[in-house]
Amino acid sequence: MSDEKLQPLLNQLNQKLIARLEAIEQECQSQMSSLEEESKKEFKAAADKMKENNTRHLAQLKSSALRDARMLRQESIWNCERDCINQTQVRCQQLLAQKTLDKQYLANWIKEAQVRLQQPEKKFLKLQLNASWLNSFAQKDIAVEVSPLLGGAILKDTARHIEIDGSWEQRMELLIPELWQRWKQVVSENNQN
Repeated sequence: MSDEKLQPLLNQLNQKLIARLEAIEQECQSQMSSLEEESKKEFKAAADKMKENNTRHLAQLKSSALRDARMLRQESIWNCERDCINQTQVRCQQLLAQKTLDKQYLANWIKEAQVRLQQPEKKFLKLQLNASWLNSFAQKDIAVEVSPLLGGAILKDTARHIEIDGSWEQRMELLIPELWQRWKQVVSENNQN
C-alpha cells in the first residue's frame, strides 16, 4: 500500500485513538470524582463517628471528674468534721483531767455498780482508779488498784470476770454518737459552704 492510502487510515486510527483516549480520560475523571465523593463521605462518616466517640468519652471523663470532685469535697468535709469532733474530744479530756475527786459521787457510783453486779462478795471486788484519785480515796473493804484512767472508775467482780466501766473514757465514748448527731444538726445542715 502506498503512503497516500495509508495516510487516511493512519489519520482515522489517530482520530479513533484520540477519541478513545478522551473517553478513557473522561471515564477516569468521572471515576476520580466518584472516588473523591465516596472518600469524602467515608471521611465525614469516620470523622463524625470519631467526634461522637470523643464527645461520649469526654462526657464520661467529665462525669468521672465531677464524681471524683464531689467525693473529694465530701471526704474533705468529713475529715474537717472528724477533726472538729476529735478536737472537741481532746479539749473535753483536758478539762476532765483537771477535775478533782468527788468522794461522795464516787461512793454512790460504787454502791450502784455493786447493785448492777448483783451484790458480789467484797473480797472478789477490785476498784480501778487513776493515781491521783487513788491517793485521795480511802476504801477499806474493796481492793483498789491504779489504772491509767482519765477519771471515773471501773469496778470488777474478779470471781465472775464481770466489770462495770464508769470511766470517763467510756462515758465519752458513749457520747460520741450523740456529739455527731448534734454536730450534724447544728453545723452541717446550716452550713452553706
